Amino acid sequence: MPYRRRWRNFWAHAKGGVDETNYEALFTTDALVFAEEQGRWWKGEARILDALANFGPGRRFVPASYAMDASAGYIAGVLHEQSGESTHTFVLGMRKDADGTWRIATEMKQPIMPSVYAPVITAEKVIEFLDDAGIRYATVLSTAYWFGDPDKPIADQDRLAGTRAENDWVIAETQKYPGRLVPFCGVNPLADYAITELERCAAFGVRGTKIHRNSKFDPGIFPEAPDIPIQIAHMGSGIARP
Repeated sequence: MPYRRRWRNFWAHAKGGVDETNYEALFTTDALVFAEEQGRWWKGEARILDALANFGPGRRFVPASYAMDASAGYIAGVLHEQSGESTHTFVLGMRKDADGTWRIATEMKQPIMPSVYAPVITAEKVIEFLDDAGIRYATVLSTAYWFGDPDKPIADQDRLAGTRAENDWVIAETQKYPGRLVPFCGVNPLADYAITELERCAAFGVRGTKIHRNSKFDPGIFPEAPDIPIQIAHMGSGIARP
């Protein structure tokens, strides 16, 4: 790869780290490094070395892309720990100094955030948890009610389709262990399709439903159904108090 030859100082940084003995060979005199813990750019050898020391030894810069012209360029990639785990993305701004040596002019690293969505929990995994805890039965709650949230930018035709698909998945998973897992469907009780969906789920043996305050319904209706068992969980979670 051509930039291995042109930007040899970057590889010294990537493999051996940075200290007072090689700083001038690696960084330009006016270099800037983004200090993650401070949320700002740092300039000057002492501050830059302090910022870089927070990452510790043994990390590797693995390039993913680069670009360059006669005097400037960049390298972008991923920072790996010794274990191989990817912890940060990085961008290095490179500049060719008057002596013809490529040095780092800017360095920024950003942590790789965990996935927004949790991994799928299958019926097998639920049974594993139950067995570990010595629990015989469990209800499995569908989160299909999210599709009925009026604040979510979902097309009307997709609300019912999403609700059904999510409920169907929960039903299918619990049917793998019918003697141990009890399915609860999810639905926005104010949706025009609510009754139809509840009846459809009941035909599959669903024993209950989970509703959520994002449906914007009034829980004062609960006394109107005295014969139906109702469990209220973490009712105050996320609700702003005056």
